Amino acid sequence: MSEPASAMVANELNEALDFDDLVLGAVEAGDTRFVDCTFRRGSWTETDLQGSRWSGGEITGTRWVGVRAARSSMAELMLRQVAMAGVELFGVRWHRVRLEGVLLDSVNLRTAQLKQVTFSDCVLRDVDLGGAVLEDVRLQGCRIERLDLTRATLRRVDLRGSSLGISRGLGALKGATIDPVQLVELAPQLADHVGLRVLSAGE
Repeated sequence: MSEPASAMVANELNEALDFDDLVLGAVEAGDTRFVDCTFRRGSWTETDLQGSRWSGGEITGTRWVGVRAARSSMAELMLRQVAMAGVELFGVRWHRVRLEGVLLDSVNLRTAQLKQVTFSDCVLRDVDLGGAVLEDVRLQGCRIERLDLTRATLRRVDLRGSSLGISRGLGALKGATIDPVQLVELAPQLADHVGLRVLSAGE
């Protein structure tokens, strides 16, 4: 049986619950814990999920607009076909999280800690990863536009097979693996980053 929106209460434990077509507007659910819960479809707007903890379960087909989920944590969680716009996720901790077909548009992930996270066929547009730490992270078949990596730390991050658009923090890529095609595409930015002049013979 699907649970009502009233089940989303701050500081509460939600375990093995199903939420279908959940519509949330300005709901205060900070520090809530979700264990093996399933969310299907629905729309979350201006919802406060700061400090929430998610363990297991799945979120599918939901739309997040202006959601505040800073300093939350996710572990062993699957996100499918989720659209996030203007979402605050700074300081989050994600461990063994998989995102498939997810849109992240103007999402703040500053100082986030992402470990063993996989992005598959996702779109990352104007995402801020400033000061974040990414370890054993893979982005496969993703479209990345205007990504900010200022002061980010990358360890064993695999970007092969994705289109790369880095707006700031190009130096953080030293901890990443890219493919030859990506190297050619990034060459002008890399040359500019190190102050390298590229001229044809005779110029």
